[in-house]
Amino acid sequence: MRFNSPMAQVMLVGFSCFCCLGMYNVINSLGAGGQMDDNTTKNGNVALYACFSIFGVFGGAIYNVLVGRWTMVCGGLTYALYSGSLVYYSNTKEPAFVIVASAILGAGAGMFWTVQGAIMMLYPSENQKGRAVGIFWIIFNTGAVLGSFIPFGLNFNSTAAKVNTATHYVLMVLMVIGALLGLGLIPLEKVVREDGSRLQVSKFENVGSEIIEILKLFKSKNMLLLLSLCVTSNWFYSYQYSAVNGVLFNVRTRSFNSAFYWGSQMIGSHSVGLLLDNPKLQPSTD
Repeated sequence: MRFNSPMAQVMLVGFSCFCCLGMYNVINSLGAGGQMDDNTTKNGNVALYACFSIFGVFGGAIYNVLVGRWTMVCGGLTYALYSGSLVYYSNTKEPAFVIVASAILGAGAGMFWTVQGAIMMLYPSENQKGRAVGIFWIIFNTGAVLGSFIPFGLNFNSTAAKVNTATHYVLMVLMVIGALLGLGLIPLEKVVREDGSRLQVSKFENVGSEIIEILKLFKSKNMLLLLSLCVTSNWFYSYQYSAVNGVLFNVRTRSFNSAFYWGSQMIGSHSVGLLLDNPKLQPSTD
């Protein structure tokens, strides 16, 4: 497989998310590793998702200014910072750093997911986009599945409600590696599809024009119709992670439970990807 092919770049993004997002999902699935009290968890989530929503909107403009490589690296490193804040909280019980790190993570996640979405939609040809998303989701969630077994193994002989510090250090190192994998992304104009065609690249003009294009999205019918799906897509995570997995299970059983949770997503994403690439279900271009 050529490194400048769409699928190779999709897989690279998948492995970056394997390390960054996958390990973050492990931490969340464990109820923030059992480290934080309820108020700190709630305040951190408010800071995270408030910044995520803002930088999610402006992520496209940031992507166009910094290009994908540096946007992904900067966004990925914020996941490692968040994991480090949990180690700090475990030793000091001071919530301020966790809340600040959560806000920074929200900004970084908006940038990181923008790169991921852009590559999933721009790089593959029309009849391979479903497969590309499925491959990405399998690689990405493999990180969460394997990552779930890290705390399971490191805490196998423990019945404590929180993971040990070594677990967080391991996850933090993996997150840094994932962020640095973003350096392997190549410029859009150098990507060559299987049929030999290249991507059509719109040159960045200036920050003002990027802001105007963002504002135009709020007048797009298709974007407005997607809002209901966007609102409901992550609605259930806080309940699943904190109110169920974080309360009803100890570290070992949370880890085991999480592995099956993310493994099920791998099966579902692959199945949906194949379905979306079915020629009979392709949208009409008339």
